[in-house]
Amino acid sequence: MKTGILLTGGGAMLKGLDERLRDQVLMPIHVAEEPLSCVVKGAGACLDQFGAFRKLLLEGVVRDG
Repeated sequence: MKTGILLTGGGAMLKGLDERLRDQVLMPIHVAEEPLSCVVKGAGACLDQFGAFRKLLLEGVVRDG
């Protein structure tokens, strides 16, 4: 809550979304420098380090199905 929310992905590019959220949640809102590519890069990093993230990534799958 100290550093705020980081918007990524296509939705982060919606004009005025960051200001609207800032007004609603009363927290700092930041838009990633490259919102579209950072999502892909993050997913790639998770796959590269799958062993480290395995439990986190599969937790919902195991619980739900």
